[in-house]
Amino acid sequence: MLNIEGVIFDIDGTLCKTNQLIFESFRHINKKYSGRNLTDTEIISYFGPTETEIISKLFPDKIQEVENDYFDFYKENHNNLAELHEGIEEILKLLQLNKIHLGIYTGKGRRSSEITLTETGIIDYFDLIVTGDDLKGSKPDCEGARLFLEKFELHPKNVMMVGDAITDILVARNCGLIGISVTWDSYDKNRVIEYGNNYLFENTSDLLNFFKTNINHRDQADR
Repeated sequence: MLNIEGVIFDIDGTLCKTNQLIFESFRHINKKYSGRNLTDTEIISYFGPTETEIISKLFPDKIQEVENDYFDFYKENHNNLAELHEGIEEILKLLQLNKIHLGIYTGKGRRSSEITLTETGIIDYFDLIVTGDDLKGSKPDCEGARLFLEKFELHPKNVMMVGDAITDILVARNCGLIGISVTWDSYDKNRVIEYGNNYLFENTSDLLNFFKTNINHRDQADR
């Protein structure tokens, strides 16, 4: 049994099915402001920086206008194009019940992160939310994970990083965390599998069973 004291989650493709919403949001602003209809592959090539950083590079002369348009579209279309992955809330409930510290480390900006976590009803599960807007660097930099470790005074070997991308694997490796790759909604599934990690799960049911087996069940009064 592992001594799990904290779990850090990515959002997109991990907790939430948001990739299509992100694709359509970027397609919307690019079609409107540049006349280009981007492919999913072209949009994926932007991933890493926050939405604001991407927009500032694509549309430097009208950043605020395009940014507001992007987030308006993102919020208005959220419930039609995005949802919580089935089984995720059961996992979060289990971890919370057993006094596991829960965190978010995402490259998304805070505005879109809070929209998604609020619309899917899971924002209150998390003790710390670190977004791309809060950091100088981006994944796979350790800064976001380090904030989590320091806040709750945890040792890296007792903390897990759960994500669907290679950058999440590298966060775990760079920071000395236990790495968990999930591929149920990864846009880079084959490369993630080839890259390897401490653990890999293709569905939420297996991840739930893993936590049931490996968490040290605590009495709710322990902390």
